Amino acid sequence: MKVPAMIAAEFRRLTATRMSIIALLALMLVPVLYGGVYLWANQDPYGRLSEVPVALVNLDTGADNDGSPVNYGDEVAGSLLSDGSFDWRALDADAAANALEQGSVDFTVTIPADFSTALVSISGSDPHQATLSLETNDANNYLASTIGDQAIEKIRASVAQLVGQEAASRLLSGI
Repeated sequence: MKVPAMIAAEFRRLTATRMSIIALLALMLVPVLYGGVYLWANQDPYGRLSEVPVALVNLDTGADNDGSPVNYGDEVAGSLLSDGSFDWRALDADAAANALEQGSVDFTVTIPADFSTALVSISGSDPHQATLSLETNDANNYLASTIGDQAIEKIRASVAQLVGQEAASRLLSGI
């Protein structure tokens, strides 16, 4: 028996009864539906970041920078709240933890209390790195940690620009 004849015989066998036709259609339709729904759900996961709810907790207490008080945490928080890249929500630490647990925000970004102190420490004798805290709840959204990394990168760029401008102005005024 040749290959085309074998295929035709097998197809006749698979379509001999009504139940076998339904089973054949289901076998073809289920993967197509699954693939279509998956592609529809993930067509552009980063296209609507402005609708992703994010809690922003600013605990920064500020610092003294060459005799003048500065609070980089407030400046960064204000910049983030106004840029609209995410649906930023300024919350205190307890409210942010509750919102993350309940699923009303996808992740929280915390600016620690020593943020400004760490940023101005670069001009002192004991420089240390400023940190940010990202907390996600993967039970609510498994993409939150990936998207949270983008939020942290955006904050890092904002801080780098802010500190870079400050350092450049100090350098130029020192010359």
